[in-house]
Amino acid sequence: LNGGLGITVAHELLHKPRVVDKALAHMLLTNVCYLHWADEHLVGHHTNVATPKDPATSRRGESLYAFLPRTVIGSFVSAWGLYANRVREAGGVPLKTLFALKTFGPPLAWVAVLSRIIGCRVRQLLPLWAAKAGIGL
Repeated sequence: LNGGLGITVAHELLHKPRVVDKALAHMLLTNVCYLHWADEHLVGHHTNVATPKDPATSRRGESLYAFLPRTVIGSFVSAWGLYANRVREAGGVPLKTLFALKTFGPPLAWVAVLSRIIGCRVRQLLPLWAAKAGIGL
């Protein structure tokens, strides 16, 4: 429910002009550890829709089982490329650590907060969180 409904709602909120809507979209994507998708969708997918460059477009005759891993992995790789290009164009050097921090920092922080609230260790909750996020996609 969280993944299917959350990602759908996040998708719609990302297209809204208000900052609060985009922030809510990022919160929803944090719940399924899919924050990189926000940039990939708006910049990558909208630029490359229905082309071989778009990881979110299925190929003719492609099965769901072939498409799912390709789109999940491909959107992450595409988001990294978009981030790296954006940093290079600004005159910087893209660092994988900053991309990883931006992508995985908020979900890990949320796991830490939840661990504190329910009174367990992060390492106890993290596998459950990862499973929930994977199922949510």
